[in-house]
Amino acid sequence: MGSFEVNERELTRAAQGFFSIGMRIMAEMSQRTDLTYTQFAIIHYISYCGLALQKDMRKQFHLTQGALSTALKDLEAQDLISRTQSPVDQREWVISLTAKGEAILDEVGSAKSKRFHNMVQKDPEAAKQFVDAINWFIINYNRENKDINE
Repeated sequence: MGSFEVNERELTRAAQGFFSIGMRIMAEMSQRTDLTYTQFAIIHYISYCGLALQKDMRKQFHLTQGALSTALKDLEAQDLISRTQSPVDQREWVISLTAKGEAILDEVGSAKSKRFHNMVQKDPEAAKQFVDAINWFIINYNRENKDINE
């Protein structure tokens, strides 16, 4: 295997491009619902995590406690999420999706899934390399970030 060099600017540009596409996909999906972009991003994040802690969501979305609480109350009122107190810390809330929340994601995600499926079918090896590269980046970025914060 030959050597491959990438400079920081190229890496940043590629990461920003990928992030921009992700934001655009999220916006397209949220527009198919009655939810705000933030509310949709929250239920998408909860689906990704399985269960989410409210404190982690504040960090993820850079929201104030009040803004996040309001969004979560609205989602709970629409029966898209459920909140339960953490058994470990009574001050913390564990958030999960309801069946209705899962159904909304399934419904609006079907077009995205078809697009992804078509891309993978055209070049499965490139798709695998892409997934491997993203996973490599996530692992190494988190490791570097952990080392910096210790």
